[in-house]
Amino acid sequence: DINELISMVSKPISSRLFMNHKPANLAEIEKSLRMSGWNKYFTDGIQYISFSLFLKTLGVLSLLLLFKASMPIAIIWTLALMFGIDTLLRNSTKNRRDLLMSEFPDFIRMTEGYLQAGIPLSQAVNETIKFMGEAWKDILRNFVIQCDTKSVSEALDYLKSEIDLFEVKEFVALVNLSLEQGGDISDSFTAQAEKV
Repeated sequence: DINELISMVSKPISSRLFMNHKPANLAEIEKSLRMSGWNKYFTDGIQYISFSLFLKTLGVLSLLLLFKASMPIAIIWTLALMFGIDTLLRNSTKNRRDLLMSEFPDFIRMTEGYLQAGIPLSQAVNETIKFMGEAWKDILRNFVIQCDTKSVSEALDYLKSEIDLFEVKEFVALVNLSLEQGGDISDSFTAQAEKV
């Protein structure tokens, strides 16, 4: 299992290096892990950093071991091991951001249509899920659960924290502001949808 392998390799590094202090960019890495969907493999940012350090160490070792046999192969393996995982994480994060952003207007337009028909927000979003891509489905299911079990405001905050896009954060902030001023969810959603 990939999770067990990652845990086994990264645990000695994380227990020694990060016992007393946390890395400065930990919050950013954890955001990237959530956004890319890699949080199903890495439990937190420290585990990712530890695994990345392990691969970088393997890269240096491969350079030393393969250098005499073949310099080009040694360089390729070293570069792949040292920079591969970080590059893959950045690309996965960027691709998922682009996918979420491309479907964001569709989400707003469809949900707005259901709200205009007088359907409550959680049910409107639930009806919208079947028309959305895979990147949005789990997020919207959790949004509906938050709406039903907690409140609309907390569900909107969940949406803002889960999707690390400026446009989504601005949309949620404006809808929340409209709700705090006593507006109806349908009216505030429609007003902000026109702006987006």
